[in-house]
Amino acid sequence: MASTVCPFCNHTFLMDGTTSRSLHLEFGRSGDMSRLDFSPVDPASSDRIMLRMNRCPNCHKVTVYTLGLGDQYRDVKTNIYPNSEAKQIPEYVPEAVRNDYSEAYAILHLSPKASATLARRALQGMIRDYFGVNENTLYDEINDIQDQVTPSVWNTINAVRRIGNIGAHMEKDINLIVDISDNESEKLLKLIEYLVKSWYIQRHDAEQLMQDIQGIDDDKQSQRHKD
Repeated sequence: MASTVCPFCNHTFLMDGTTSRSLHLEFGRSGDMSRLDFSPVDPASSDRIMLRMNRCPNCHKVTVYTLGLGDQYRDVKTNIYPNSEAKQIPEYVPEAVRNDYSEAYAILHLSPKASATLARRALQGMIRDYFGVNENTLYDEINDIQDQVTPSVWNTINAVRRIGNIGAHMEKDINLIVDISDNESEKLLKLIEYLVKSWYIQRHDAEQLMQDIQGIDDDKQSQRHKD
């Protein structure tokens, strides 16, 4: 049974009869009528689409999207509510980063190149804020933090920089077109999510844990010294 992640609270749950509803739409074989029901669809149809609603058992919010099933637009997904699959990022992450990330997800399927460019910009905002660097170019900023991240992370964020440049700059040969697919661009956004967790969320949780332990100690010492 398939599972999904709620975009509102990040809770993972199974899509079953209690949490999910789907509706299949397609034109008839003759092409002169449409069908709207829950009966099995024609496997040979080239123009099928599924409308799905999922209700999260944790926060009870409902997501709505369509998914292409026919040959013409197989696996093409359109998010209706929310309008993207962006995760909810904590407010202690800079607003500019959160906005670029959300916008990149909103246009992911419409313009993967533009989405990759926004992912690159979100990455630059994170590097400037988290590491306190501010050079003229992202290339220089990434070099500045080389000794502060693992080689794998450093090579990967360099890759994001280069991929994002494809959407931001025209090739010298204007007849050369380098495409970026929505699946490829989405991987850049998954990296942004990973770095948010590794850099911001883990630091925040660690600081909160330290404060909690110090608070416990203050309380215990106060109890020990009561008259």
